[in-house]
Amino acid sequence: MTAGSDKQVEAFWRVIESARGESGGDLERQTKLIEEHLMKSNASEIVAFQKQFDALMDKANTWDLMAACYLINGEAFDGIFDCFCAWLVMRGKEFYEATVESPESLADFPEFQLYKVMWCEITELPERIYREKVGRYTGLRRDYTNLKGSPWEEDELWKRYPRLWATFGEWRADVMGGSP
Repeated sequence: MTAGSDKQVEAFWRVIESARGESGGDLERQTKLIEEHLMKSNASEIVAFQKQFDALMDKANTWDLMAACYLINGEAFDGIFDCFCAWLVMRGKEFYEATVESPESLADFPEFQLYKVMWCEITELPERIYREKVGRYTGLRRDYTNLKGSPWEEDELWKRYPRLWATFGEWRADVMGGSP
């Protein structure tokens, strides 16, 4: 999935960040504000929003981010990882881009360990609104089965992602039978 024009990309981030600012970071409220925006949008604008969201989800579909998700959330199967990537998008452009560029930057936020860092509610929102307004599906389908990058094994996470391990991996060491 490719991203839209620069104008569409800017419009997408404007919606995400405006809703984030107005919601004070409350994901439920942010999602509701995005929903309200999309309900006022025409069909082509909704499709453009969905395409941009899908392109960002695809860009985040990496083994490195899956490792971060696994270390922070304790699991990273497809649904959990998908919701983790959606959560990254909901945090805004700067946070998303920094995290995609360097997943270990999440080690700077030890408070993320206190709750599951994921948000699923946004993943189907544009499709649902499009269907309500137009009466059919967009026909867009995102393929998230092919992770980019180098696969990892659980027992090597501490070596490959030392900052993430130092921040979030302690409980993993207990599960794996001790320190690496």
